[in-house]
Parts: sequence; structure tokens; C-alpha cells
Amino acid sequence: MSRRVFVRVRRGPMDNTAVCVFPWEMPILQLVHMQEVTEVSIDEMATQREGVVKVEKLKLKHTDKPAPDLRSQLEIMAYVDPDEDPVNDPASEYERLVNKYGMDKDLPIPCVTRIYGEYAEGGAFAAALEKHAKNRLPKPAALKAMDEGLGKAPDQMSIAELRAALKERGIEWKVTDTKVALVAKLEEVLVT
Repeated sequence: MSRRVFVRVRRGPMDNTAVCVFPWEMPILQLVHMQEVTEVSIDEMATQREGVVKVEKLKLKHTDKPAPDLRSQLEIMAYVDPDEDPVNDPASEYERLVNKYGMDKDLPIPCVTRIYGEYAEGGAFAAALEKHAKNRLPKPAALKAMDEGLGKAPDQMSIAELRAALKERGIEWKVTDTKVALVAKLEEVLVT
């Protein structure tokens, strides 16, 4: 199963843009922007920078549930569902990249073809996909929670919310159970 990564693309002297792409797109981005593309960790993306004056929690009118925190949102962006993994259909992924990055500015061929050559079963592009497919990411806790209808990850829930979620699933708990113990019980159910 593949995963997406965050990369910093330097598009000009004052413009560093973070993008979420598959790892095999990094050489194409370097070709298109003629600049070094560097991978950025989720931790680095999720930390608040110095100089931030005020951070407000986003309040959505259409739901009473708060949006996941920034780190959870980034983990969700990087996660690739096994059914939608490009490794399962390299030809479609190659075509997507041809449409996304277009033609090379120097040669009359697509940028993808300049980096990986013409598409062929078992060719350089398929090998690049297979190489990166080994980098697995588990399903983010926030996505598991959404699948279960919890609204947020168990470690971000209050004790009352944890107890209600456990009761709803028919799992017994004690009044003396700590938050850590309740989170562990709920996460055990979410894994199965």
C-alpha cells in the first residue's frame, strides 16, 4: 500500500509551497520547477511557527462536531485507502501524471516520460511504484474514529465521551478506569 508525502517546492525566491504528493512525483516536480524538492515530515508541518499571533478553532455551522486537529488532518491527507492505491493500476497512475504535469518545456514529450520513459508493464515507472508501495502507513486514528461515528480520535475524547462510546458498543468499564485505560479499550475495538 502506498502513502503520500508532503514536500516543499521552491517556486521562486519568496515562495515555498508545501504539497501532498506520492513519492514518485518528486522527480517530476524537480523537473517542472527546476529546483530541489525536499520532503517535510508531518510533525514539522503540524507544529506552530513562531510569530503566530492567534489560532482559533474553526466552528462549522453544519455540524456540532469539531474538525480534527491539524496533525490528524495531515495524517488523513497522507493516508491512501487500499482500494484506491495507484500500485493496483500503474497505467492509470501514469496517465494521471501525464495529464497533471503536461509536456516538458524542452522536449516534445510528457514530463513523466522524460523521467520514467514510456509506460510499459514492469518498466521503470511500475518499478518506482513498487519501490514506494512498501512504505506503509496505518489508518489514522481520526479516520478510524470517523468510520465508527465517533467524531474524533479516542485519545482526544473526554472521559464521559469515552464511557458513552464504550457503552454504545457494549463494552464494560469501571468507574475507576483511567482515561488511558478507556482509550486502550476503545482503540482495541476500533482495530477489529
